[in-house]
Amino acid sequence: MITVTKGQWFPLTIGNISYAGAAFDLQGATEVSASLVSTLGVKSPLNFEITAYNELSAVSDGSLSAGKYAIELSCKGADGKSYRMKSPGAVIEVSSSTTSSTGSTSVRVTGDEWELTADVEMHEGQARTYMSLLEEVRQGAVKATEEATEAASAANTAKTACEEQTAKTVKTNSDIMEAESARVEAENGRATAESERVTAEDARKTAESERVQSEQSRESAETERVSAEKARAVAETARAAAETQRKDAETQRETVFTSAKEACETATKNATAATDKANTAAGKANDATAAAAAAEQARVTAETARVKAEQERVTAEQGRVEVETARVTAETARVKAEQERVDAENARKTAGRGRGAAETSRDSAETERASAETERQSAEDARKAAEQERESAFELSKSAADTAADKANTAADKATDAATSATTAANSVNTAIDNATAATQKANDTVSQFAAMMAAFSEKNQFAGFARQNGADSPDAETSYGSKDLIHEIGSHLHLMTVKNGKPQHIMEGGRLTKATNGDTVAIDGSDGDIYIGWDMDIQLLKDTKTVDSKELNVIGIGLVPAYWNGKMSKRLPKHGIAAMGEVYGKIDGDTNTQQHCIYNPNVAGTYSAPQPVFKGSYKTSGGGYPTQYTSCVQSIQRAQAKNTDPLTRSPYLAEYYEFYEAWCALLFAEAGSVDVTDLDKFGSGLTPRDVVNADTFNDDTISANSGWKVMVSDTITNYYNVWGNEIVSDGTTKYNLVGGIAGTSWYGVVEMLEPQRVLDAIAAAGLLSYIGSKNNIFYYGDDGTMQVSTDGSIDVSTGTGMTALKHYFIVRGVDGFEGMTDGVMTAVVNSYTLFEFADNIQLTIDGTSLTGKKAILKRSMAVYRGKILPYCYGCFEQTDGAFYIAKVDNDGNQSMEFRCAASIDDLPARKTFGYEAPVDGEADIEKGLSLRYVYASLPPNDSWVKKANYGLSLLCAETFGSSDHTGEAMYVWLYPSHNAGNGKRQVHGSVVGCYLGTWYPRPSVRSVIGNHHAGAGNGAYAGASAVLLL
Repeated sequence: MITVTKGQWFPLTIGNISYAGAAFDLQGATEVSASLVSTLGVKSPLNFEITAYNELSAVSDGSLSAGKYAIELSCKGADGKSYRMKSPGAVIEVSSSTTSSTGSTSVRVTGDEWELTADVEMHEGQARTYMSLLEEVRQGAVKATEEATEAASAANTAKTACEEQTAKTVKTNSDIMEAESARVEAENGRATAESERVTAEDARKTAESERVQSEQSRESAETERVSAEKARAVAETARAAAETQRKDAETQRETVFTSAKEACETATKNATAATDKANTAAGKANDATAAAAAAEQARVTAETARVKAEQERVTAEQGRVEVETARVTAETARVKAEQERVDAENARKTAGRGRGAAETSRDSAETERASAETERQSAEDARKAAEQERESAFELSKSAADTAADKANTAADKATDAATSATTAANSVNTAIDNATAATQKANDTVSQFAAMMAAFSEKNQFAGFARQNGADSPDAETSYGSKDLIHEIGSHLHLMTVKNGKPQHIMEGGRLTKATNGDTVAIDGSDGDIYIGWDMDIQLLKDTKTVDSKELNVIGIGLVPAYWNGKMSKRLPKHGIAAMGEVYGKIDGDTNTQQHCIYNPNVAGTYSAPQPVFKGSYKTSGGGYPTQYTSCVQSIQRAQAKNTDPLTRSPYLAEYYEFYEAWCALLFAEAGSVDVTDLDKFGSGLTPRDVVNADTFNDDTISANSGWKVMVSDTITNYYNVWGNEIVSDGTTKYNLVGGIAGTSWYGVVEMLEPQRVLDAIAAAGLLSYIGSKNNIFYYGDDGTMQVSTDGSIDVSTGTGMTALKHYFIVRGVDGFEGMTDGVMTAVVNSYTLFEFADNIQLTIDGTSLTGKKAILKRSMAVYRGKILPYCYGCFEQTDGAFYIAKVDNDGNQSMEFRCAASIDDLPARKTFGYEAPVDGEADIEKGLSLRYVYASLPPNDSWVKKANYGLSLLCAETFGSSDHTGEAMYVWLYPSHNAGNGKRQVHGSVVGCYLGTWYPRPSVRSVIGNHHAGAGNGAYAGASAVLLL
């Protein structure tokens, strides 16, 4: 085995190629391909040429991942046959260390191992060929069966001919005539029996016809009965409703009557008691009388309503009785039809028995005919003897007898020939049966071979991921697929890169943002292109929801080659990239159009609002280097397409397509073994208000991934708040959010473009990776802009000791169970600590405690997975495209909702118009091409954790609701069906993923979807994002 260094190119020569012991003419071959194949089966195609020495000469460009590689060659020979060669083991090993050398190691491999074989390896296309082969074999078996049937028919024909020829041997002798007469009589008996059998068969057919007709009548009656039953149920419902109304009216009448009665009694008592006070009593009596009259009127009204309700009930009851009568009539007709069917069936059975009896009579007649034939043969023998005795005396009779004998012999010969034909036909039947048996065996062998090859194919074409029960409380994998080695292999094809005009300009070295694999320094200000995480090859995304063994499962996986799971084939996604973070909208040198950019450039301004007067200063003094907020779904699509020469096309740039985003999620989940990655010792809760910092998690040994403020009110009092800090402080008149002291009323923009990636890059560039993972190692930028680390305790992020106000200090760790910075993978949690000093007139809102001279420390936790910051870790949601929730209202005001998504990136059209509303049965501009649909049977809740999801459509498609944090699908959705366009309209809601730092909804997840605003709505918490189809 030859060892080369990772990143080093080398020439490769393959010679001495043979087949069946003889040199193989490689120069005369066509469709030649050659690849290096990793131990996981991933192929890296080689560029090569065929030399005059009948050798294959190639060059590897240094892009191979660390590992061992075999060599594979395939071609079509001059004879038109396909051939394949693969080395019996690995012949090249790429070491894990990297190099920037441009030197080479020459690799030449020759020898007996390069023996070509016929190409029998099955791939996806061949699997389909085997299915065609199975069909051909099946048709062959059918044909053989048909031939056997035809041969059997021929045998029967020959048998009949034999019998006919035998019959012709009967001649004029009186004994022969008597025998013939007996045979004829027997034949007549057989014919009579056959006639009876035919009659019985006709009777059976008639009975069967009557049974079928009766069955049809029964079905018709049954249909009428079902209709009547439905009408009865409707009438019963109306009667029940009327009865309910009658009861309500009766209750109201009784209540009013009781009240009236009580009023009357009270009035009478008052009148009696007031006899001695005539004037006063008279007035009260009059009042009481009026009240009684009013009460009586109310009683009369209630009684009228009751009577009306009772009349409606009676009417409904009459309707129910009528429908019930119709149902009974239909049931009677059904019973009658059923009885007729039973009678017809009995008649058919009787006819069948008659046919059997007739068949028995025919058999008896046939037996008698055979007996008569035997007697005829005996008579014939007697006749021959008599002919010999009379030969001398009766010459004329002898001559006649000889003539008859000759004819009899001729007939016998014909009978013999017929018997021979029958034997031949029987042999043909046996041959056809043998052929059919062989065809069946061949079909069985092919099925077994096909099953074995498919099993081998599935085993070879693995994917990384897992399956779990849909709706299970645990978000973790139940059945895992793929190994850590496979995850490493897949991840090695996902890189941070700069892309310009759709083409990768630089592939970043592992764990770096500003250094390419070839050693070049990379600019991230846009001059070298935008920053994407991109795949260097087509990939396979596998996702589905399917019932297996009575258990509904969700499967999610990712791979580099086609894969299957319970009959579901993975989907190929073309080479692509997605933005490493929400983007800034602007125009830089070389841009034709103003557009979205994923870059860090302080001269390109994102959203900015002047800080509120909470602190003495803010680290955000402009929008330069920050993302653009208030970006709607429509704007994100437009601004991504503006990166193309024609902004009304979607190639190579488009908005962040949902399946490209799902592929990144799939790798994240596969490596985590769960759909929940938000535990504080994993990727955490980001900048969201869930798991707000406290005394235990602000700076702990675990390096918890959560965020918030630590406000040091006094030497003994410390308060903790979420990042928003809702109206925590005031100046005595105006209340302020703590975050407003950084970002003003734009609130959410507190993280610079690519900020955590730049921190990790600077640590790697300074050679400080070994200091990652300890809370005692504090990273910060030095005066020269390079990364420094403090390990002596002189900087304490818990107290602010040694910290300069408004300067960021960082504690960094990897994520347990994941590849990280020391593996050349940019996956890590970056916790940032920043010291603030309160303005002189600021106090606590709750009790007026002065904060003059006091300090606060902001902790921001920013998690990065393989170069992309998780979209709940920079304060804003992130816009996607191709999958939307749609709120609908029909003409009667009834609300409903559905989810739609594209079946393939090829189905997503370039957006030329951007309407997001349409008639309720129509289609809005931005939902065109979205052919997959999930319609909610009932109106979904406004917002909820998701219990079950439909992976067959999208990871973003919620099915049922009512789960909780860290359970179920570990995703949250905001839908709000009431946010709609009104009666007769449909409205597309944007699908914005992630979460924000707002105080109200602590819902961190890479799959949380805020879909409660129409696609044209911008929001301070929304950032745009683009994707690119890599050229």
